[in-house]
Amino acid sequence: MSRELWGGWGSIVHSAGMAPSWEAQRESEHAFSALGEWQIARGYVNPDVTDWVMFFRRRRELPQLSGGGYAVQASQPSRVAVPWSVRDVWLGVLAAAAIYGAALGLVYLAVTLAPRPNLDLAIALIPALLELLFLVPVWWFALRKRHGSLKNLGFASFRFWVVALGIGLLIGSYMFNALYAGLLHSFGLRIQTDLTPLVRQLSTPWPLIVAIVVVAPVVEETFFRGFVFAGLRARYDWRWAAAISAALFAAAHMELTFFIPGFVLGYLFAYLYQRSDSVWPGVIIHAAMNAVAMTVVYLRL
Repeated sequence: MSRELWGGWGSIVHSAGMAPSWEAQRESEHAFSALGEWQIARGYVNPDVTDWVMFFRRRRELPQLSGGGYAVQASQPSRVAVPWSVRDVWLGVLAAAAIYGAALGLVYLAVTLAPRPNLDLAIALIPALLELLFLVPVWWFALRKRHGSLKNLGFASFRFWVVALGIGLLIGSYMFNALYAGLLHSFGLRIQTDLTPLVRQLSTPWPLIVAIVVVAPVVEETFFRGFVFAGLRARYDWRWAAAISAALFAAAHMELTFFIPGFVLGYLFAYLYQRSDSVWPGVIIHAAMNAVAMTVVYLRL
């Protein structure tokens, strides 16, 4: 795992790629790829290992030329390797569930024991603080333990066409939600809890708007896409990684009737991350979606 083995120019893995024959280069690549995958699967990993493994994966996806070597494929997107392992992801998910559950318990006790809780103060603090708790495992496993960066978490530049693609897919998901909502309505159910009665009791809507439209999209995209999805796709096919992260995203909202729409949205956001290697398209679409939902709530007042 040292830089002598996995580093850049002059390292053992780099020198192996300079073998005189194509056959020797390919054998070396397969050997180092297997070693790197083994280390990642067991958590013995650093950024150099993940960079080389992702490089080998990209090479395997390129068409081979008859005389040896690979064809250049400019359209092949590069993948940003992440330093945390799949084990870190699952530990992070368990930690987030434990922290969030404990926080909900404390909130319940505080609201129950308080004689007259200040609703405006509670709305200003509780939703935003509960969302921010998801960043604790991200900080511990991705940044502190594995020395990752914000770029590893997807805070990178992107092309606007990915946002346009997301808007089109979101419109399609709204059409699905309309059919799903009609089905639930026949059983007297709703997709999500109606916030209108709560909003009527607030003296100002802005703390709730900030929590739902700003804080929630940034935090949830960072955790479920930048940390969970990016970590899982380093080992699994990205479609399976997207499905797992989408299921976790839907379950985190803790509303059974929202699970199917939440899964669809989670998969959509993961797909946008896959196409851009950036959380920003998902954040933008997520924030716009929540803003539309809040607008509908206020139109009902």
